[in-house]
This record gives sequence, C-alpha cells and structure tokens, in this order.
Amino acid sequence: MKKIIFILLAVSLVSCNSSIKGLVIPREDGSYQVQATSNTSDRALQDALNSAQEVCRKNGARHIVKDTHTDYEGNIPESTRFLGRLPVTSIIAKSTYRATVIFMCK
Repeated sequence: MKKIIFILLAVSLVSCNSSIKGLVIPREDGSYQVQATSNTSDRALQDALNSAQEVCRKNGARHIVKDTHTDYEGNIPESTRFLGRLPVTSIIAKSTYRATVIFMCK
C-alpha cells in the first residue's frame, strides 16, 4: 500500500509542474530521489537539481542534497566518443547521461 501511495505522489509531483524535468520518487525515510536524462552529464545533473529545488519550493521549503551520481548510458563507450578533440556527433553516437539526486526538503 505504501508503494502505491509513493507512486501516486511521485506522479502528482511531476504532473503538477512542467518545470520539473525527470521522475521524482518519494522515499521511505522522507527524502526524495529525482532522475533526469540529457545528452551531457552537466545538463542531466542541472535538470535533476532544478527539479529537486522546484519540488521543495512547492512545499515552501529548501532542498538539501544528500547524494548525487551520474551514469553514462550511451551506445558507444564513453572513452571513444571523441576523435581527437572533436566530439562524435552522429545518429550512431547517441550520448545519454542519467543523473540521480537524493534530497530532502527542510
């Protein structure tokens, strides 16, 4: 039953505000987890952090980041995405990064 309530809350948080980019999941300890994806690691992390800030702002609080990490999910090895200093930008070189931020609102 708790999982259903958490999922419904996560869906309502995401759908209520279009500035939230990514999936927000409430956790049992009162913290939240948000994930965002982008074609650069910096952009994915920034979108996740902006979503965390927006969730807490809607609740009249500030976000406190507990943990962050970013994973590369592209279709070629991250180390071979460049030819010299030039990035490989083509249809076959899909670069996707997923940033995860765990935060609390206080």
